[in-house]
Amino acid sequence: MDSGGHIGPRPAVAAGAGPSTGYDPALEDWLNAHHRFWRCDECVVLPKVAVNAMRTVGNWRRGARACDRVLPPGTPVATFLGRRGQPSDRWDGGEGLGITGNFTTHSGVLAGYLLDACGGVIGLKLWEIYPGCGRVRRRIYPFDDSLFGTANGRNYHVIHDLDGRPLGGRDNPAWGMESAWTSVRSGDVAARRAPTPTLPDGEGATVRGPRQQPAAQR
Repeated sequence: MDSGGHIGPRPAVAAGAGPSTGYDPALEDWLNAHHRFWRCDECVVLPKVAVNAMRTVGNWRRGARACDRVLPPGTPVATFLGRRGQPSDRWDGGEGLGITGNFTTHSGVLAGYLLDACGGVIGLKLWEIYPGCGRVRRRIYPFDDSLFGTANGRNYHVIHDLDGRPLGGRDNPAWGMESAWTSVRSGDVAARRAPTPTLPDGEGATVRGPRQQPAAQR
């Protein structure tokens, strides 16, 4: 944002053959400028402003899983789960706007992927906002099926609009890439139960969300 309060165009997304593994500072600054302008900490705002698609989340539809594709930084992603944690093709299972503390609805903007020592993908790096965050935050979501709902990186999908295309159309970095997406090489955390790597300060916190619970307790 310049001195006149104007927000410039989105910084160019770095192209690469493999998954991005860092947090692009220029893209993070651009997202922060939008966060300051809109003055809203609801998680759904960040994916919307990232691709200039401010319509209701009732239009959001589930796309490809972020853990199955190499997606470019800046791609909006979200969980698509019902309120008991069951998979759905709609935000909040089509029931509403989500319930705070239910751990089934969350969204953010993809920054990159977390890799293990062998180069396998074992988690997502997201930019996100939430009530009281103050600014755009970094967080890591490991691929771990023992984690429930929003804490498991495997539950995040590309956000599509009603027409079945990536949210925001051509403003979405994932626009037109479906046929060219390559599969990630998974580190298979769920199978190996490997400990989640600890990153240096500044690389983002790792989610340690609630473990799987019996359905009656969710």
